[in-house]
Amino acid sequence: RLAAEIHGQLGGLYLRRGQADDAQDHYQKDLEIRNKLNSSKSTMAAAKMSLGKVFYSKGQYVQAEEVFQESKKVLEQEESYFSDYISCLENIGFCKFDVENFTEAEIYWTEACKKLEAQSSFSMDLARFYRHMSYVYLRTDRKDEAIQILTKKIQIETQLCPGSLPLSESYTALADALKEKGKFDVALKFL
Repeated sequence: RLAAEIHGQLGGLYLRRGQADDAQDHYQKDLEIRNKLNSSKSTMAAAKMSLGKVFYSKGQYVQAEEVFQESKKVLEQEESYFSDYISCLENIGFCKFDVENFTEAEIYWTEACKKLEAQSSFSMDLARFYRHMSYVYLRTDRKDEAIQILTKKIQIETQLCPGSLPLSESYTALADALKEKGKFDVALKFL
């Protein structure tokens, strides 16, 4: 089991360094070892997500989505893997978004928002998903919805991390959305 964890760690290191092929080799070794050890389905699904991230980094969105979908099916049954499940939804959403399938990206990110909102109405994870949703709304010319969701994101960040870079980025994004709506006077308040 230690060997699998080492390969998983090495895969992560290589991926962060931009060496996707080396990362893929180590993640596959991690999965092979875990498979030989008869690891639980949940453990395998969480480990597979790393491989999906490699495919995503290579621009292989279909393969990445397939891996994330497989993992999602297993992880949604396991409460102890909630954060991995949310990561699957996030990553599937990015796969959809990057091929400009905004409707499906919205479906996955909305599901994540609902799950996160059920746990807590104020979390940085929820704020991150609100930002993702704002991207969808802006790309699909739904500026009012973008303004609304960015306002919710700012409420969370104001409470949890006042004066932070994410908060200032949210104000800028909100100002941009307001400018696109022609509300220049209101937008100026956020710049």
